[in-house]
Amino acid sequence: MATLLLNEQTIPSLAKGWVAGVNNKGKMQAALLEAFEAWIIHKDINARNMLVKLFEALAHNEKATASIRTQFNTLSKRVKKANGEENPLALTVKDGELVDVIPRNKGGTGGDGGGEGSQLVADLSAPVQPTANGDAIEHLRGMLKASKCVEDRAALKIGIAAIAASM
Repeated sequence: MATLLLNEQTIPSLAKGWVAGVNNKGKMQAALLEAFEAWIIHKDINARNMLVKLFEALAHNEKATASIRTQFNTLSKRVKKANGEENPLALTVKDGELVDVIPRNKGGTGGDGGGEGSQLVADLSAPVQPTANGDAIEHLRGMLKASKCVEDRAALKIGIAAIAASM
């Protein structure tokens, strides 16, 4: 019979790692909850930036990304619901931005199945209708595409949405 990975010699080390993981998960949930409250309730840009940085720091590992995505979904919805949203959308990180998760189409009547994205900004690849503000929107879209700064990208998205809404 082959030696099992779980044996007299490995049990102390594995148990210690398990305890450390359980303790770390509790600390992570508390930290995430605090950051989501700071961002959702108080619009603390630093909290949003830290959430994005944490997500991106785990992006190299598929299992870690799936785990943090689950935590983002659960905790962001919990904070939104506690603050009066009836059917809150979860938050996730996409393209370096903290955005609402767009639910997949449950009726099967179309959609690309992507499941994520921001409801704040219309599709940036969509053609702009010719208007007096059309040139401004195209200019802002170009700036958004070129920007590497999270704060600038967020401000540009808000600006584009505001202009589009005023048309």
